[in-house]
Amino acid sequence: RRVNMHLLWIGIIKSATSSLSHRSPYPLVSSPVEVIESQYAVRIGQQRLRRGSGGKGKFPGGNGYVREYEVLADEMMLTACVERMVVPPYGLCGGEDGAPFRVTLIYGADGREEPLTGKLNRPVHRGDRVVIETSGGGGFGTA
Repeated sequence: RRVNMHLLWIGIIKSATSSLSHRSPYPLVSSPVEVIESQYAVRIGQQRLRRGSGGKGKFPGGNGYVREYEVLADEMMLTACVERMVVPPYGLCGGEDGAPFRVTLIYGADGREEPLTGKLNRPVHRGDRVVIETSGGGGFGTA
């Protein structure tokens, strides 16, 4: 049996005060952990702010967040469509860029880590973990 796992990210962290607020049409990204775990064959290993990911400036950019998904099904298809992996959110008027978006696959069999691209469709297996680190916002003004 195959299960799809969509990590489609649309939008950016909206608040310069580092919130987990975001927009996504896919429930795997925007739903509470308890809902995700009850409806999908994944376990959330961690969810936290990505400290230091916001760009420095007179008004610092907001921090992104980190969420780790552990695959509980024998096989799932991982689909990712994310932006800001190559060109990070830029700072303005002397503010620094935010940290870029990252997606990492950690293989359950041996713990090996593989950085993934932002556009992909590939199988993942029981015990594998997918870690998303959303980009931080760009800072504004010189500090």
